[in-house]
Amino acid sequence: MKGLAVMPQRQPTHHAGRRSWPGVFKGLGAALALSVVAALPGCGGSPQQPVDSVYNADMSAGTTVFDIGHAAQAVLKYQEAYNRAIVADNAPLLYAAAVNLATAQLASDDLPAVRQTLAMATTALKLRNWRFMGRLRLIGAAVALRQQNWQSALEQARAAAGEATAAQAATTSTTLQEGERATQQMAVAFEGLAANGLGDRALLAASLESLSRDGALAAPGLLAELQADMALMNGQPAQALQAAGQAVAAYRQGGDFRSMRRALLVEATAAQRSQPAQLGLASQLRAQAAASATAEQAANSVLNGTRAPS
Repeated sequence: MKGLAVMPQRQPTHHAGRRSWPGVFKGLGAALALSVVAALPGCGGSPQQPVDSVYNADMSAGTTVFDIGHAAQAVLKYQEAYNRAIVADNAPLLYAAAVNLATAQLASDDLPAVRQTLAMATTALKLRNWRFMGRLRLIGAAVALRQQNWQSALEQARAAAGEATAAQAATTSTTLQEGERATQQMAVAFEGLAANGLGDRALLAASLESLSRDGALAAPGLLAELQADMALMNGQPAQALQAAGQAVAAYRQGGDFRSMRRALLVEATAAQRSQPAQLGLASQLRAQAAASATAEQAANSVLNGTRAPS
């Protein structure tokens, strides 16, 4: 399965630079330039929203614990921020909190909670005339990818790309445009992952062409993984082995270990299909992926106060 990940947005009073979306999120794996959250034209609310110190404190606390791998604790703070945004009837703050809350839930592997948050936030935002929800759509695509529901992932990724493109056109803010462009690029990359799952060579090639044409993606691991997928589909295991190795290294460096494991399995497949077959290497790579998953599960059990399975 193609794992995935989205990094939480910083509170609206600070500029969020390029950060890694821990594996959308520490999950499907991908990196993304996230922008400050502000009201887009036509999205409801005034362009200059008042700062809410309580909301900012909750968002900041959530991001602090998320950054050190405590996703379950981040969920609690982001839920408080979301509730505060509802109290304030503030659509931009609500959108930011919803993205972060769903991201942290995804990182906690709580997919039912993610789906509930996405549905709840979409309804609340529509009520407040917020029109652009590309990042929520992207998280929905990540959930579908986790579940190997390739067609649903493709549809949601396309919706995310379309909404991000529309959002870029609706604002003159360079920061917002850059953030939505990153969302659009990630959505195209997710389309590529879905295309690979569907075995659609033409669509995978189109995704790679689009990413190459639009410039460097903020997720080099994901781009390399898609190139490895394409090489395998084209019967080029040597090229796939090289690209998958690059993806593994990039994911490892970015701390996106779920995606790293996914890329290790792609690398193992490439090794197995090589001429002559590198069966020993393939077995080693799969063992590395399994050991990483077991160790992470044990670590998460300790963080969440539960006992790891024996």
